[in-house]
Amino acid sequence: KYGTLSRYADLSRDLAMFFKVAVNKMAQGDVQGFGTSVTPFTIWANKQVTTRKIHVIYSGGDDVFLVGAWDELLELAIDIREKLAEVTDNKITMSAGLALFSPSYPISQMAAITGLLESVAKDNDGKDSIALFGFETNKNASGEERICRHVYKWDDLINNVIEDKIYTLEQLFVIPGINEKQDAKMKLGKGLIYKLMELLQGVLNDRALGKHINVARILYLLARLEPKKNNPTYESYKNFVTAIHRWIQSEEDCKALLTACNLIVYYMRDTK
Repeated sequence: KYGTLSRYADLSRDLAMFFKVAVNKMAQGDVQGFGTSVTPFTIWANKQVTTRKIHVIYSGGDDVFLVGAWDELLELAIDIREKLAEVTDNKITMSAGLALFSPSYPISQMAAITGLLESVAKDNDGKDSIALFGFETNKNASGEERICRHVYKWDDLINNVIEDKIYTLEQLFVIPGINEKQDAKMKLGKGLIYKLMELLQGVLNDRALGKHINVARILYLLARLEPKKNNPTYESYKNFVTAIHRWIQSEEDCKALLTACNLIVYYMRDTK
């Protein structure tokens, strides 16, 4: 009823302008773009968003290829997706791939790999998704396959990974490079976070096999972390244990926590 040629032409023109003009402005820190302004998204609760360290390699048609600091790329992608939903009245979804490379990695290969990740995101149910980090080799009965373990609908990434898992960990822990030292918080060092990541992946693998050994290992890890009751960090520890107990009950929360830990450890590497 409403799909006239003129409407399609108007939409095509608006999208072209969005990707040519609005995306470039948003990459420079101007989140006005088209329509109403949006509040710049940030992964880290205490971060002040200024001009982002991002280079627009290509932006036109309905496609964009950006290179820059990985966390700022993710934040900008969330801003772009929100703005696109606004200007198209949620009629068009956005899928993306985000991969991490060394600075000397060839741009052409970056584009190829992130393009494959974008395809994985598009294959997610309902599209409107992002595939993060890259591919891993998974061995199974039929041989080897390359998989991306961190694929999310945008709202799940924002609500479950960032605003639930990351923000909770920021409240409970002193995370080097992310927040300030407080006597009432335990320190989340690399050793602990790497061990937690290993066990979380084990929990996810166990679920497919009907096992529970890595849940027991996580509980043992938590028990070893317990401070004395008169320690200022004891309350933070109890809240962490409660959160972990809740999160490892479901595959969705366990996966989201693993992704959150990956994001934190990547940031810790960058700020060492």
